[in-house]
Amino acid sequence: MKLNEIRKQIDKIDRELLVLLQERMGMALRSRKFKETVSDPAREEDVLARVERMNLDLVERSFSRQLLKTIIDESKRLHEEDRHLVAFKGEHGA
Repeated sequence: MKLNEIRKQIDKIDRELLVLLQERMGMALRSRKFKETVSDPAREEDVLARVERMNLDLVERSFSRQLLKTIIDESKRLHEEDRHLVAFKGEHGA
């Protein structure tokens, strides 16, 4: 595999990661209607502990924990913005 091909694969994975992150944020916003407060420290710690138990050869556990902590913080920021969910038919961008 050549460098250019590797870079194309990396770009594809980056795009997929961002699409999944967008989907996760949408689910986090949906969860708001079932929660009384934005923060749930017990749930956050459960998520972070689960990530640390994952056995990933190339990714340090501390990196995984910090990444998920950042994602959780962004989710909470979105909750605090009081964004409204809008339903639509079809695919995103349609």
